[in-house]
Amino acid sequence: MAAKIINKKFNGKIKGNIKFLFQPAEELAGGAKQMIMDPKYPALENPHVDQCYGLHISPRQEVGIIELNPGIFSAHGYQFTVKVEGVGSHGAAPHVAKDPIFIAMQLLDNLYSIPARNINPCNKIVLTVGSIHAGTAGNVIPNECEFSGTFRSIEESDKEIVLKRIDDIVKGFGLAFGVEIELKVEGYPGIYNHKEETKKLKEVCGEIVGLENVVDLKSGLYGEDFSYFLQKRPGAFFKLGAAPVNSIKENRIISNHNPKFTFNEDCLPIGVSVWIKLVEKLLI
Repeated sequence: MAAKIINKKFNGKIKGNIKFLFQPAEELAGGAKQMIMDPKYPALENPHVDQCYGLHISPRQEVGIIELNPGIFSAHGYQFTVKVEGVGSHGAAPHVAKDPIFIAMQLLDNLYSIPARNINPCNKIVLTVGSIHAGTAGNVIPNECEFSGTFRSIEESDKEIVLKRIDDIVKGFGLAFGVEIELKVEGYPGIYNHKEETKKLKEVCGEIVGLENVVDLKSGLYGEDFSYFLQKRPGAFFKLGAAPVNSIKENRIISNHNPKFTFNEDCLPIGVSVWIKLVEKLLI
């Protein structure tokens, strides 16, 4: 909608170029990075991009509130998958097995200890396991157990500590139990909003919703691979309040990634207006 309105309203008046990017695979290996590296259609070239701006909705802020601040704006976001290759057997004969579920449960407990026992408690960090799969029957010890999770950190040094501790713990459990444990880790850096570009964007947002409604980020340790764009070009990223009516007041917020997630579509004209006003300020 923003692209359509901008094309109609400013056709022939724009001093420069605009590229509208619809970013895929943000939750996986980082779609933004693939877009930048695309040999045929590099996102930041042809035409060359000088500044980058992006947005994401937030169900934890009312419609009319925009989260935006310079500096750190999102956490380093990493996903990990651990597969324990054990030896299965009948459930009545665990002594002849190398129970991958038993091993995985203890391994998982140790991973959960990392934020509590390896990171400064004043720092912001979270580690969550959200998926675990093993076995097909209650009386059978399976051959393997796999679980996956995510961790988020603000500090670069904390990210490195967590990565090393996960690797050390996984290797240690493999040696202790005499099993093969496969570890896969992938992720992307946090967003860092550039000072001058954030200032410009804040002025624009203030004209749309009022400066008193443009607040610092408060909605959590979310990851966002828009960070790759801001590593290459100056710019800023913001969050658009999109909470369903009364959901915050009545404490019934349903977070992103929940199958029942929804948002208040009244936020959409605000987001569109921000893009139109930004183009008007920078390129008209």
